[in-house]
Amino acid sequence: MSAASPLLALLRVEFLLRARRRGTLVVALAVWVLTWLMVADPASGHALMAVHAHRQAYDSATLAYGSASLGGLLLGLAGFYLARGRVQEDLRSGMAGVLAATPVRNTALLLVRALGALAYLLALAGVLMLGTWALHALRGEGPWLPWVYLQHYTLMLLPPLVLAASLATLCDAWAPLTGRRGDVLYFLLWTLLLGLLPLNEQVHDAHPSLLLDFSGLATSVNRLVELLGTGDIAIGSHDFDASLPLLEFPPGLWTVDRVALRLGSTVLALLPLLPALWLFHRYDPERVRPRSASPARGRVGRWTARLVAPATRLLGAMLPWGCRLPLGAGFAAVWAELLLSLISQPAALLWLLLAWLAPLAAAPEQLSLWQVGILAGWALWAAELGARDGRQGGTADLAAALPGGALRRSWSRWAAAWLLGLLGSATLLLRQSEGLPALAAGLAAASAAAVLLGRLSGGGRAFLALFLFWLFVAVQARSVAALDWMGFNGVAESSVPLLCLLAALLGMAGMAALTAAAQRRR
Repeated sequence: MSAASPLLALLRVEFLLRARRRGTLVVALAVWVLTWLMVADPASGHALMAVHAHRQAYDSATLAYGSASLGGLLLGLAGFYLARGRVQEDLRSGMAGVLAATPVRNTALLLVRALGALAYLLALAGVLMLGTWALHALRGEGPWLPWVYLQHYTLMLLPPLVLAASLATLCDAWAPLTGRRGDVLYFLLWTLLLGLLPLNEQVHDAHPSLLLDFSGLATSVNRLVELLGTGDIAIGSHDFDASLPLLEFPPGLWTVDRVALRLGSTVLALLPLLPALWLFHRYDPERVRPRSASPARGRVGRWTARLVAPATRLLGAMLPWGCRLPLGAGFAAVWAELLLSLISQPAALLWLLLAWLAPLAAAPEQLSLWQVGILAGWALWAAELGARDGRQGGTADLAAALPGGALRRSWSRWAAAWLLGLLGSATLLLRQSEGLPALAAGLAAASAAAVLLGRLSGGGRAFLALFLFWLFVAVQARSVAALDWMGFNGVAESSVPLLCLLAALLGMAGMAALTAAAQRRR
């Protein structure tokens, strides 16, 4: 047997372990939905690309470039959360000890992990391209040119996907970043890199700063401005003037210097693998352990735990109250889930305190931005609530044996996530009480999604990635009413709260169906 055969077998396993997650199906469906939303029907008055109110014809180049540009933003964010987590899976399944004792080198193991993550993300990019091909057959206005799609998708998507796979490998290789800390830091880094887009769009030619343009938007838009002679270029679902003639996608976008920039960005995206090789813990039990069994680690974790210790003791003393109040077992279950979430996560208490105090001194026009920040923090704890049984072995079977079974546990976690979101937004709601209906209904739908996706995927990262991506897009497109289903942009339609409540009911109905199916299998 050749030396490459074991590595190829490991690569195949790494790909299949990710591809066979139930969360993959959810994300693939989300990618398809995104494709249909991006490539709007021109009859609706919106188009994928518009230049100075002219609509770009739906030829292969326009559909390929537009879908790759927007799809790269989604996969660049969601891909990290979907690609990581293999260390915790090894620890839960007992494979960590086996891998630690095998003679395979750290370099080979980490490279296989990174390549498996990249192959998985490329497969999701293939799903996006297939969805765009289907829309080309439905709405296309030119010949189908597959090599044009491959060119745009390769140059636009390869750098952000390589970066996501590399950083996912680094976070799994270094014990301090294996948990939620790595999730938060990646989102901040992703936001920072996108924040550089306006600056990079002002540079000319092949400026070295464009190497940090992993999304490729600034690199390509700069060139489009040169070719089209205008900076009025809109990518995404944008309105246009139907009386103006159509524009063809300009040839010559990918010049030699632009291709060199994209290849340079890809090489730069590989750099996180270098510290990963040095920091890899090799499943040392003194450096990494299952998340469910690990207390707060490090100086920051211990400092946070000591700081909130009086509050956690008070919440612990309040736990029995849920059983003593004459409000039934359902209320007691919600009470316990809510308090346990705050007690077990000291950072959640700090988030709650910041969410209450910080908006007090904020100007009225800044309240919507504070709401976005509070919701981003809430998503971390909601994702944890939805995936708690999947991360703690045996608790799902234990919950099924309790009064009310697993279904009551799902409803109590949905209610706890919803109440936690309302608690975090209490100060904002006191200052802007008119936002309560939209926020309450939106939180109900998002909480149902957290519980449902946590059950489907066995983890919280599928929900976290999709929610954070929606949050980012909603902030960037403040005038789009369809994205404002929590009301912080102030452009939501009056029917949105009812639609969100309906979505919440459908999500929990799906949860009930999954629970019933699991009980029948037992």
